[in-house]
Amino acid sequence: MRNFFLAFLVFLAWSILAIWYMTSDATSTLASFFKVDENEINVTIDSLIIKKKQDSIAYRELAVLDSISREKNPEINTARLYAFNEKNEVLFVFDTIYLKKNKDSVFYNLDEKDFINWLVLYLKENKNKTLLILSDYSAGEDFTIPNLGQKRGQFIQNELIQAGADRKYISIKSFIKELTFDKKNEFLGGISFRIETLTKEKLVDLEKNRMISRTIYPTFTFSSIFANKELKDFAIELRSILEDYPDKKVQIIGHTDNIGSSIDNYEMGLKYAQQVRRYLINSENLDKDRLKASSMGQENPIDINTTAEGRNKNRRIEFIIE
Repeated sequence: MRNFFLAFLVFLAWSILAIWYMTSDATSTLASFFKVDENEINVTIDSLIIKKKQDSIAYRELAVLDSISREKNPEINTARLYAFNEKNEVLFVFDTIYLKKNKDSVFYNLDEKDFINWLVLYLKENKNKTLLILSDYSAGEDFTIPNLGQKRGQFIQNELIQAGADRKYISIKSFIKELTFDKKNEFLGGISFRIETLTKEKLVDLEKNRMISRTIYPTFTFSSIFANKELKDFAIELRSILEDYPDKKVQIIGHTDNIGSSIDNYEMGLKYAQQVRRYLINSENLDKDRLKASSMGQENPIDINTTAEGRNKNRRIEFIIE
């Protein structure tokens, strides 16, 4: 009995000691073990915010824009409308425009047409600058002459001219690219601009290129021509050239394929050229004394006549400004 009592006292003493330990140092020790560092929480939250920001669309768009500037790549295909300088650095960023498959126009909302006025104003205020229109088209689109990239560039060019820009400071370069059209046959982007400083040498080159010749493909019927959009657009450009150079005259030359006799083809080419001349005089109010119609018939083909495609290329109207 005595031994049992001693053992009970020892157990009781250890129990009291254990209770006291747990309520003092042990508590602070355990608390410090489970304590969460507030700074670590803030760091973790900040990391999550940064990652969320990096995953956002706006952040990715800014990253793309920054990469354009760093990589100096003017032919980037984006849904935004960019204007680059000679170093391929971004000068202007405009609202979205879009292309439609197999269409030679460029589409945008009325509010988004502000880029036309911005570019015209910039060229007027910077007389030593030229504008290069970079225009895309796809191998999966319809074959046209000139290609759809060139025609889309001409569409923008005519918009600029109508808004007051000088034609001689605007040129076009087309690129064939993989354009992924959506279910509506629309593609966001496809047009960009490069603004370059005009040197005396470049001005001479511009004038030479402007004055050599231009080939147009009106809509031909069996015995006449139809003034399509390509001819109407060129008439705007031609008027600008004749206004700038009152001493210049224009030869309008009709060309045909080799189907039929050479005499018939000569007469057909002349007939086409005369109809174009009458259209420019009657519908576009150009000076008849500065327009001359002639024919080369089948004598100056630019492609083979053994295929329909080649014959279509050979049936054309050539303008020579001299």
